[in-house]
Amino acid sequence: MEAAEKIHMGAINLIRIHPDDNVAVATRDIEKGELACTAEGDRVEATDSARYGWKVAVRDIADGEIIVKYGENIGTASKPITSGDPVHTHNVTPLPIPDIYIDGT
Repeated sequence: MEAAEKIHMGAINLIRIHPDDNVAVATRDIEKGELACTAEGDRVEATDSARYGWKVAVRDIADGEIIVKYGENIGTASKPITSGDPVHTHNVTPLPIPDIYIDGT
């Protein structure tokens, strides 16, 4: 069965929070090979399973490229990320937290 047949047309199982985001958030568990879709029209085949709340790449992301969620930079790709890949600590280097947020000054 092809990925497009594993989900009925119009089903949304990802939320892309900001138009600049290159990742979207799973609204439910997504199986490997399943078509993952946003309301904005992003359609990617899940390359691995993604649990509810996990990030999924909605396009290819190059090694070293900024990961964008909420329209904000949240880290950099630590290796190439393919459209449909789960995006987490195994393929993202987090951005350093400025001292102002650590010591409160």
